[in-house]
Amino acid sequence: PGVSGQLLLDPATVSLLPLTVLSSSEYASHELPIPVQAGLIGVQVAFQSVVVANGSIAFGGNAPVVTLH
Repeated sequence: PGVSGQLLLDPATVSLLPLTVLSSSEYASHELPIPVQAGLIGVQVAFQSVVVANGSIAFGGNAPVVTLH
């Protein structure tokens, strides 16, 4: 038990998405509604996975960035 990996995101700006149980393929997806607002064009959003299992927490090793268009 414990925490492994490193939180790569800024803790002051982190938002949590709904919990998802991974399938046997270890793949999960989320559809995120994004409001139609011109001010969001060009905003970069980073994601990082976190796996909670058997009393342990493991942060994913990368933080992909998506730019809103």
